[in-house]
Amino acid sequence: ATTQSVIEALGSRIKRLRTEANLSQAEFTCRAQCEGCSISQAMLSRIEHGGINMTLSSLLAIARALGITASKLLHGLDAENIKSK
Repeated sequence: ATTQSVIEALGSRIKRLRTEANLSQAEFTCRAQCEGCSISQAMLSRIEHGGINMTLSSLLAIARALGITASKLLHGLDAENIKSK
């Protein structure tokens, strides 16, 4: 697995958790901004599609906005557990 495949898997997980919480991208970015993350709706879209290698502070704020810990958000996303494309 590549670093890019891990980034894409993380983005997919964020999108899945956001949609399971019935949050639009606009609602979610507002929630993430309240957690200290200067994230735009366009940036969230790029994250969810694996187009951005986000910073640790963004990752922490996104996890808080989802109501989970960063470790839970990242659990199982290590390179050994993601099949190469």
